[in-house]
Amino acid sequence: MTSKTSKIKVIFLIIFFILFVYGGYCINSNFNSKDVNKINIYISYIGLFATFGGAYLGAKISGQYTMKSLKISENNKKIINKKRAFGLKKELIKVTKVALNKARPQDGSGMFTFEEDEYIRVRDIYINKINENLKQISDFKMSENYYYLDDEDINDLDNIYFLLSDLVFSIEDLNNRVDEGQNENYPEFAVTKRQYFSLLDELYKKYY
Repeated sequence: MTSKTSKIKVIFLIIFFILFVYGGYCINSNFNSKDVNKINIYISYIGLFATFGGAYLGAKISGQYTMKSLKISENNKKIINKKRAFGLKKELIKVTKVALNKARPQDGSGMFTFEEDEYIRVRDIYINKINENLKQISDFKMSENYYYLDDEDINDLDNIYFLLSDLVFSIEDLNNRVDEGQNENYPEFAVTKRQYFSLLDELYKKYY
């Protein structure tokens, strides 16, 4: 691209030089040395090319500056939105852990077993908090800022978003079943509970 641009510049300068020399030759041929207006014509001719060359140079500098500014602006947007994505992910993981810490039983080592016999209902206030953070990520994903992220950041944000969305769906399903009087003796309840434990296991292995 740079080589092609350089060739175009060289061709332009050659044409400019030829036109300048040819124009000077024509003027010199049509006027004698005693002509008072000859100097004025020379000056006007030079001024014409100077104006044209100045306009070209000004446009070139302006274009280069604009491209440089756009590049800086694009890079700044990438940095800002990368930080935004990281902050959203970090906050989602934090509020989810708070919700689970309030709801999940722990064994003696302080680690979740994911094997308790009876499902412990997660309070709605914590589920709502997780959903609020999921909504923020969803809004971010729908904005143009989302596409300033590189592929790695997009995949990272998408992975936690979809994992937590599935987890919340399982929790809300189990909570509704508990409210309806269901428990582990109901086949569908047991299936959803196993899915819930599987998602919890994946979440803690990846993010906690």
